[in-house]
Amino acid sequence: MTPTPLELESLYVRSRLHGTGLGQALMDTASGDSPAYGMVYPDDVRTKAFYRRNGFAPDGCLDDHRDEDPAYLLERWIR
Repeated sequence: MTPTPLELESLYVRSRLHGTGLGQALMDTASGDSPAYGMVYPDDVRTKAFYRRNGFAPDGCLDDHRDEDPAYLLERWIR
């Protein structure tokens, strides 16, 4: 069960564009300040910091069955 109907499935910015505000513009366009959730790799410090700045927090839900690959572990972050 999902915590909200709005899932941020993909939000990627090329590394050369990190720090330009493009990621924030994409976030603002995609979800504004609406309740939403996204899945994050546990070791992705940069993405976690970005989500945290945008009001997201982990809710303790882990997804380890996507694509039937148990190595594909993700944490759910919600706002």
